[in-house]
Amino acid sequence: MQGGQLGEGKFGSGQLAQKPVLAAVSAAPASGDAIWRSVALEQALLQASIDRGDFDDRAFDAALLLDLQQALCRRELPHLGGWRVIGLQLPGGQLLPPLPAMAERVDAHLRPFTRLQRLIKGTEPLIEWLAQLEGGLHAMYPFSNLCEPSIRLLLRIYLRRLGRPGAWLDRDTTPLYLQALQAGRLRHWSWLVPVWRLRLDWHSTKVTALPRRR
Repeated sequence: MQGGQLGEGKFGSGQLAQKPVLAAVSAAPASGDAIWRSVALEQALLQASIDRGDFDDRAFDAALLLDLQQALCRRELPHLGGWRVIGLQLPGGQLLPPLPAMAERVDAHLRPFTRLQRLIKGTEPLIEWLAQLEGGLHAMYPFSNLCEPSIRLLLRIYLRRLGRPGAWLDRDTTPLYLQALQAGRLRHWSWLVPVWRLRLDWHSTKVTALPRRR
């Protein structure tokens, strides 16, 4: 595929299913389910490793995000373990152009969050900070697929360093999150502010359901 063109790549048209890995499967659904279970297992193992502190000494940079992506993909989808170099069409018709030097772009985005993470005071500034961190990563869409779980793992590491491990990152199948995610890819990171408010509320109160709107 020539640079600047939208192409199919190895994972079909670039259309992502709600379980992103299924977009990489053109065979029978049973095969796709097996692949998704394998990726989900890798994700669970990585979460446990993060919670044990195995990543505490790693630099918060593009190399860390790439390692997380490669670990997710290593068993079943190794061809998705590198930076995105092709264009994609997302659900809803949004087109993502190829982005050169993805590692450098990710490093540039993460750098200020590394420098200032200890200066954040209070809940509201933290919510905006985290929304910008996540939204910028989704706007770049650094991998051809499985961006969401790899970014979520990176956020888990960041939250641990802020003293808020986990913060209910697994409770994001709501329409609010999906709408915010699409906006985040358009650099409207403010859409992620209410999502992060819910995440931090869940983490602090240990509730098991969405809070009602007042």
